[in-house]
Amino acid sequence: MKIKSDFVLNKLGNQYVVVAVGERNQEFQGMIKLNESAQFLWRHLQEGAEEASLVLALQEEYGIDQELAQKDVGAFLALLARENLLTD
Repeated sequence: MKIKSDFVLNKLGNQYVVVAVGERNQEFQGMIKLNESAQFLWRHLQEGAEEASLVLALQEEYGIDQELAQKDVGAFLALLARENLLTD
């Protein structure tokens, strides 16, 4: 899965936000705030990644156990799916 190309990640001060660009901006006029680990996952999804590799990457980057990483990745992917930000 991958982040759709009409969304960009920006850093505003010490906070990360996602905004729509181009025609997608007509449908999605808000922004999504991301914490440090969410922006880490976002960057992996920009390149294309499967859920299992995201879980492993989160474990390695933040030193957390598989259960917590799976929970966090699942919640993040659910948010992205709800907002229609993912593509295959």
